[in-house]
Amino acid sequence: MRTLSTLCCIFLVLVVGARAPGQLATAQEAPDPDPSPAVDEGGAGFFAIGTNVIGIDALNDRLESFGYPTFGSAFLSLGGGGYGLVGGRFVLGGEGHGLIRPAQSVGGREVTAGGGYGLATLGYLAVAQSNWRVYPQVGVGAGGLTLDIGSTGAVTDFDDVLDDPNRRAELTRGSLLVSLAVNLTYDAFSAPEDEGGFRIGLQAGYLLAPLSGDWQLDDATLDDGPDAGFGGPFVRLLIGGGGGR
Repeated sequence: MRTLSTLCCIFLVLVVGARAPGQLATAQEAPDPDPSPAVDEGGAGFFAIGTNVIGIDALNDRLESFGYPTFGSAFLSLGGGGYGLVGGRFVLGGEGHGLIRPAQSVGGREVTAGGGYGLATLGYLAVAQSNWRVYPQVGVGAGGLTLDIGSTGAVTDFDDVLDDPNRRAELTRGSLLVSLAVNLTYDAFSAPEDEGGFRIGLQAGYLLAPLSGDWQLDDATLDDGPDAGFGGPFVRLLIGGGGGR
């Protein structure tokens, strides 16, 4: 896989499907004294910001042995996505997230670590009371880690390139990913009967990387690369909105 960090800029699903009206069937005219809440939702889109912990200890050990700076395992996570409700309870959608750390400099070189991934998600609306929703979800997708080593200075002279033609190396490693998460959302500034509005929430879970490829430099495969991957916990703030009720 080649530089899949661009997935962080693409929301795989922003608003899924058209809103289908829902109906509660009753066996008799008298209402149930404690009915289940009716859910009539078209979909929602959201922006997500938080932190994502990944396993880069082996990569840090290799960087340190060659005199390069190391990176903390907690990365800033920025992304977004969307979902639609299917069958009144199933939450079908997608997400994309980018992982960011500040660049570090050493010996005239600038070193950056980051990545990104995208997921197709399926959840179940376990709680739909008033303005609150709780839905666990599983996601399956792919992502890529990137280690970028470049020059700190701008090239201003032709001879600079001749003196150091290999000025930048971008190493990437792709992985198959599985996400397990729980989402809690709240419709703010709206009544339960309103058909849409501003929505905030929290997402917490764990990312698994059951299968990872070799490190790549351009189109070349690199042997004996360190075992660095996406596996780790994450927590995010969700901000967005949706239609339906």
